[in-house]
Amino acid sequence: MHPLINLFAILIINVLFFKLNEIYFVNIIVCSISIYSILNFLGIIGRPQLFQNHLRPFACYIKDDINPSVNKKSLINKITKFIDENNLNDFSLIIFYYDKFRNIEKSNQRFSIGLYKKINGNYKILEKTNNFLIKAGFRRHDFEDNKALYCGWDYYYSFTKIIGIWKFYNLIYRKIKSRKFLNAFNIQENQIEVAIEIYHNFFGNKSFEIFIPFENKDKFMIYQKNK
Repeated sequence: MHPLINLFAILIINVLFFKLNEIYFVNIIVCSISIYSILNFLGIIGRPQLFQNHLRPFACYIKDDINPSVNKKSLINKITKFIDENNLNDFSLIIFYYDKFRNIEKSNQRFSIGLYKKINGNYKILEKTNNFLIKAGFRRHDFEDNKALYCGWDYYYSFTKIIGIWKFYNLIYRKIKSRKFLNAFNIQENQIEVAIEIYHNFFGNKSFEIFIPFENKDKFMIYQKNK
């Protein structure tokens, strides 16, 4: 059931308790549950979990050589529209950030945006689809399995997505300054450089995954390969 329906159901129950029940501590409990549900739905009280995972083999298609002067939001909308208009329902939006953890002004950070598809196991890209994307001007890049720091977050609206992203990066910025954390994962701080965001929208089920690969990081420098 969609969490918004659950939220309305709790609010209705809350109103009924206030109208029909004179046991005030019950009203307070129900009201607290309602507030908690609202905050949880908005993503305000949820906490992202950061752990080591594998960035499984995948292919991505990048069309343009990206530089900081490009309007990122319009490019995201362009790629999203391209996916929808061409019924590429098994592809997701992917963003590579090359300067996320460097002391560089946000307006000067380099990035690339394109299409993502997992290609291990039963996940394959049809030759017809591959040829269509290449003909449309995209360059294909294939990646093997790599170790990475990982965080995932489900969202229903842009507001909850933004909160999830902010919380994750706030968490990772703190963790990479912790020698104890880096030692636990056997990571050197100079290995933390590229951030990869993948946005899924399968049949209305929206989520994003963020990977920070800490092995073979140079292979993820898409902007260099696109030159």
